[in-house]
Amino acid sequence: MKQNVNPVSRRCWFALLALCLVSLVAHLVVYPQLPDVVPTHWDVGGEVDGWAPKAQSLFIDVLPLVLLALLRVVPSLDPKGHAYLRSGRVYEGFTVLITVFIAAMTWLPEATVFGWLPQGVSTGLLAPVLLGVIFVAMGNYMPRIRQNYTFGIKTPWTLDNPENWRKTQRVGGVWFIVTGIAFIAAGLLGGGALWFGVAIAVCVLGLPVTLGYSYALWRKTRQGE
Repeated sequence: MKQNVNPVSRRCWFALLALCLVSLVAHLVVYPQLPDVVPTHWDVGGEVDGWAPKAQSLFIDVLPLVLLALLRVVPSLDPKGHAYLRSGRVYEGFTVLITVFIAAMTWLPEATVFGWLPQGVSTGLLAPVLLGVIFVAMGNYMPRIRQNYTFGIKTPWTLDNPENWRKTQRVGGVWFIVTGIAFIAAGLLGGGALWFGVAIAVCVLGLPVTLGYSYALWRKTRQGE
């Protein structure tokens, strides 16, 4: 019998499944009250700049269930799936954060149509702040991720050497935290192209820095052989 390598507890899976199902049912309950065309995209300032027939929103409403199913099977498909068990509760925390975030984002059309968001709170604030929190949380946990093929910062050099993996995840964790802070700041400062541009720049520029660090470690290891 194949060993279960998924570190997420059954209680957590059932709770997340219940959340996704309740969210989907609630979407179906309010669906008849939606106008024929609903907002589906917002600009960096939180203003609606994209619309679609409400039937299309149903595809978004089932996304949390699809994502949850994918997160359920990923560890068992990884040749190094046992590493998930040795990474503590990192994957469980990631699964909870991503599932809750996506489920919350599916309600943006209804929140916009029915005016559910509190005064002064817009998608330009809500989305980047929530995304930033996820980045910060993941950045704190990344150094605990053990070497595997699907979760974490994967390069040819991190997969070749466990020490390279460990150090690169630590640097990547700092990158994620800084990116998260940038997105939170962008949201709290009212969004806008400038602040979102800064946040995205931080996110993008951190990639070559992290990859370069991983490569430099590999080169140093090779030279020491």
